Amino acid sequence: DVSPGMLRLALARLTPEERERVVQHVTFAERLPFAARTFDLVYTRHCLHHMDRPRVIPEAARVLRPGGAMVVIEPYLPPAIKLATRIRRRLVRAERGTDDPLGPHDLALLRARFADVAEGGEPSVATLLRALPRRLRAGAQRADRHLPGAAARWVGGRVFVIARRPR
Repeated sequence: DVSPGMLRLALARLTPEERERVVQHVTFAERLPFAARTFDLVYTRHCLHHMDRPRVIPEAARVLRPGGAMVVIEPYLPPAIKLATRIRRRLVRAERGTDDPLGPHDLALLRARFADVAEGGEPSVATLLRALPRRLRAGAQRADRHLPGAAARWVGGRVFVIARRPR
């Protein structure tokens, strides 16, 4: 992590036995200080959308051993929803910093670096309606329970990716 505070929080959540086995590093994912083929697993949950993915994904593939896997759990927006969200942010002058949910381009980046990429998702109608005023989004969460997982690619939501065997 780039944040020492987040690393302290992570340590606080571990048991004393777990803490003995954990080594933490304050570093940027775009420039990992580890030798190639060092790890069996690279795991990221709800943080990749704040990073420079064209630099992070090759770094993750570089540090994975043959047969290793990268597991990604991230917010996902299809292109049309991503565009509508960007337009709305500009209209209301909302600055979201580095918050840029994954899209199809990011899945293509993973496929370019990994031989086997499996994906799934949890769709969210609330994500689809994000560009609408809050009062028009009421009830969207109830509709989410009736959507199949494959709908995440079309309406947005959260995507799960397991990428194995770096190319």
